[in-house]
This record gives sequence, C-alpha cells and structure tokens, in this order.
Amino acid sequence: MRCFKHALLLLCLLSQTRLHAAPSIDVKEFAALPVVQQPQLSPDGKNILAISQIDNQPSVVVMPYASIEMTPLIQLKKNRDRIEEIDWANNQRVLITTSYPKVVFGHKKRITSMYAVNLDGSNLRKLELPKLLQHKQADLFSSMDIIAMLPDDENHILVQAYTGQDPSPAVFKFDINTGDVDKIVSAAHEIDSWISTRKGEVLFGIKYEYDKDKEENTVEIFQRDSVTTENWESIYKYTSGKDFYLSPISIDKENQSLVVETNYEVYKNVLRRFNLKTKSFGDIIYQVDGYDLGRAVFKDGNLAGVGYTKDYYTIEYFDPELKQRQLLINNTFKQFQSYVYSSSKDKNRLLVSISNANSPQKYYLVDLAAKKASAWLSSYPTLEGKALPAKQPFSYQAKDGMQLNGYFTPGIKGKDAPLIVMPHGGPASRDTMHFDIWQQLLARQGYAILQMNFRGSSGFGDQYEVSGRKQWGKLMQSDIYDAVDWVTQNQLADTNNACMVGWSYGGYAALVAGYQKPDAFKCIVSIAGVSDLPEMAGKESFYSWSKGNIKRDIGDTDIESELADLKANSAINHIKEFKAPVLLIHGENDSVVHYSQSKNLYNKLNDADKDVEFLLIDDGTHNLDDPANRLKAFKKVDDFLNDHL
Repeated sequence: MRCFKHALLLLCLLSQTRLHAAPSIDVKEFAALPVVQQPQLSPDGKNILAISQIDNQPSVVVMPYASIEMTPLIQLKKNRDRIEEIDWANNQRVLITTSYPKVVFGHKKRITSMYAVNLDGSNLRKLELPKLLQHKQADLFSSMDIIAMLPDDENHILVQAYTGQDPSPAVFKFDINTGDVDKIVSAAHEIDSWISTRKGEVLFGIKYEYDKDKEENTVEIFQRDSVTTENWESIYKYTSGKDFYLSPISIDKENQSLVVETNYEVYKNVLRRFNLKTKSFGDIIYQVDGYDLGRAVFKDGNLAGVGYTKDYYTIEYFDPELKQRQLLINNTFKQFQSYVYSSSKDKNRLLVSISNANSPQKYYLVDLAAKKASAWLSSYPTLEGKALPAKQPFSYQAKDGMQLNGYFTPGIKGKDAPLIVMPHGGPASRDTMHFDIWQQLLARQGYAILQMNFRGSSGFGDQYEVSGRKQWGKLMQSDIYDAVDWVTQNQLADTNNACMVGWSYGGYAALVAGYQKPDAFKCIVSIAGVSDLPEMAGKESFYSWSKGNIKRDIGDTDIESELADLKANSAINHIKEFKAPVLLIHGENDSVVHYSQSKNLYNKLNDADKDVEFLLIDDGTHNLDDPANRLKAFKKVDDFLNDHL
C-alpha cells in the first residue's frame, strides 16, 4: 500500500504498529480541532457536508463524494461564535444552527440562530418567526429547535419556537427556501418540548415543571391520537431523578403502544413497551447488562437498532439487513471499533467511523453497490502513524465496597513514570476507551494517565450515577484517591510524583485535591473548574429547572446544614491548606462555569502568596473550541507539567 504525504489524506492506517507517545510531537498537533466534525452524506450520496476550520475560523464546508476538496458555505468571523449543528434538508439545501454567548439578565447563555443555504452558497436565509410573533424577550426565548425533517416534503421542516403570545413553544412548518411560516400545533398545557414521529406527525409533548412547594422537577408526557385533534391527554408523569422516567421513542398505532426508553423496575436505561390504553409498562425490548442504552437508530421511520457504550460506542441492530451490514463492516476493519456514522437515503453509500484507543477517529467511504471501500479523512491526520499510547480498562473497589471502573495509560518509564490523575467533567458523564486528544496530550511526555469513572458517572445504571448525589468533595472525591491507591498497590506508576489535572467538574476535583491532599500532588491544574459551590449554585438557580437539579444533585443552599457542607467542600474556603503550585485556565465566554470561579480563587491564592498562575482566555468558551485558544491552554498545561513533574 502506498502512502502519500498530504495534510488531509488518510495515512497508511491499517498497517501501523503503535507503541508510545514521543515528546517530539508538537503540542500544536494535539491542540488542533478535528479536520472535520459532524460529516454527513447527502440523501443521494453525492456530497458530504461537514464542519471544518478554514483559516482558523469555524466553517460549514461541502465536498463531492470521495473528494477532500472543501468548498466553504458559511464561515463565522468571531472566535466566540460556534457552529452547533448541520444537516441536509435535501440534496441541494443545508440547515445550519449557530450560537454566540450573551449576558441575559446577568447570566451568560448561548443564543442560537438557524440558517438555510443552497449547496452553491446562494439563497442564504435566516429562519426566524415573523416580527409580530417573536417573543418580547427575544434573546432569552430565541431558541428554535428542529423536531422533524419531513421525508415526503423536502422543502419544509418542523420547528418548535416561542412566540410573544404563548407561555410555551408552538410548532411551526418552515419553508426552507422562502422562510414562510405556518403554525401547525398551538401551545398547549405549557408543553416545553414537542416530539414528532419520523413521518412528521407531532403526537407527543413533554412538560417540564419546577414544583416550588416540593422543590422538585416534574416531567409530564402528553399524547394525542392523531394530527387532526387538539385533544392532548396526559399519559405519564414523574418526578425527575426520583420516579421511573419515560421518554417516547416510536409509536405502534396498530397495537396502541409506544416503544420508550425507561429505567422502570430495572434501574437502568432500557427499551420497553408502554401500553397507551392502560398507561402501563410492558415487556423489555432490549437491554444490556450493566450499561444504559443510548441513541435509538431508525430505518425508513421504523426503529432499527440502539446505541450504547461499554468501553466503546456500539450499535446493536434489530433490522436484519442493517445487522448484516454491520457484520460486514466489523470484518472489514477488524483492528478498529467501527460503526456507520452517516448513510445515503438508499443505504448504499456509507460513511463509516473507525478508531481505537490509540488511533484517531477516521472515516472510510463504503459503496455497497460497487462493493468498494476507500479511505477518506482522519480527524487528526498529523497524528496518524505516530507512536501513541493505548488505555487499558481496569476495575477497582472503593473504600466503602462500591465496585468502580476506569482506564489507565502506562507511562514510558513503567512503574517509575510520573502519574497524571485526570478525573472527567460532568460529573454525569464518563470516560471511555475512545481516542482522547486531551489524554494523548498529557501522555506526550511519557506520563502515566489515570482516568476513573467515580460514582456519579453516567452510563452504568441508576445506582452508579445516583450514588454521586450530594457527594461533591466527598465520596466522589475519595473514589479518585482510591483509584490512585490502586495504581500504588499494583506498582503501575510513581504516585509520589503526581499531578491532578481536570476540566470542568474535573477541574473542581483537582482543586479539592489541592487542599484535601496538599502533600499528595506536586501540582494542580484546573481548566474551567468550580472553586465556590454556593456561588455556582446561586448563579445556576436563576433558572428554576436548574435549581431543582442543583438541590437534588449538589446541595440545597436554602438548608443551613447543606449550605455549610457546600462551603466546606469549596476550594475557595481552604486557601491556607494549598501547598502545590496551581494553574487555573478559564475562557472569558464560558457559559457553563463563569470565569469568576477561577478569577476569585486566583486572587485569594495570590493574596496569600501561594504559587498560582491564571490564564484568562479572551473569547474562550467552556470547551475552548477555537484552535488558537486551545493552543494557548494546551501549551500552558504542557509547560506547567514539565516544570513540576
């Protein structure tokens, strides 16, 4: 097989032997954003739509099938702006959702806008309600969400949006060519989210409500028999995080039943039937031992499979044809984890994603009719062919007996390698075996990397996640230390020469370690981390739904004992205990964790003559999703670790 040196070509993928990351790899190669994001085949399979960076600016690009020649359709000018979603409306017209940060009522939130544009860049049109229908508080209520692409009408989409006339969103039919709008479902029962069938029938609605008396979030599911009636009936109501939940997936009108995602009786996400006549749960359709189910997969409007993550993301197909197709793909890419990322409408042309723990995500084009597969693009082409380390899954027991899991990346010096402890963000998320550019950056100097799915992590069933409630700085934190003890006991790295590095919640955990274990770590790195839990809870509680979640998951600032607990588990109240050098990095336009969380901690640590550095990144978002901003942050972290390990 010949290899070609081209920045965008897939390089000799399947023949590489990967050993370990070498320090000679430049930080810039890790800080770059993926060459393409959200690539999608057009319905006819002739073109590919994607998000890419053109001259370091986020752009929507289109490429002919099997080509890497990118033609920009839209390019954003400001680093703070972000392309959120892209989709094909039809073979010639594209839908684009963008966002930018703005202070609304004293709180930063991202304001979204939706556009449609032709494949040749013509007829660029912003999709929005007529001025007479727009909400008076347009910024706060400007969000428009696509709820259906109409399979039999390629010139229209269904969108839910707020108006100035209703307290909750209605459903509108948008002409994507002219921008003309028709209301097809009126606001009713203060329903917040509408659900359409794959055929474009809006038959379900979900109402989210904060019960002030009980200080709990409730969710109510509404349904109507057909699009010809406005008679909505409540079919299920539950308290979020307390009762069994229900999320409609598809409807079987003939059997008067729903396929739903629920944790009913089994305390993990499964697919189950729900009888619309009796309003009761039926048989389980599909489940995976020890894991939650994720995204449902459809074929021609019918449920065809479901995705879930063990170590890697996997799709289990129910449809025989798609099941056979996946088997063919697995046999073709045996060294990699693979699944169909996108397909043409007739399912003959496929965009297949392949990757593993030490190989970046890359895409192959598979033409089933021609019986041909060809390499297309790698997300990180400059890292292809480099010796990169692979994670290894492990399990361990917390001190209270709970069984936990995680991933360990050996260092180049084996048991003598310095250790980087890297708790994930969320905290209701999880680490996986998938290629992780952040983990690979930290491993570039030969460090061992420890990633653990502490309690509170998602994807492993209710008990695993719920056991993390109100455990910020407590059991969730001790789970991290127990993972370090596991490394020590197994002599896998030098735990006396360790730093803790985290992003978002992981940044919070790193800061807590800075005062709880002041002698255990040689340095602390917090990116977009939380230092003051009561302050964060106060900002987030501006939105009633967030208030309910915070009271349930983190703590209730209205209860004196819980407020005291939150203060006790906030780094900003433990300045004297810090010994290790601290690096704080935050984006000024972070709409998830306000940058004051890092700025205020920096000021206090600095005033106390502690060893602390603070990098505030102009126009930086929570994820630092601009290449220049990410490079600043990654270089700073890389140098900081090199100085202290």
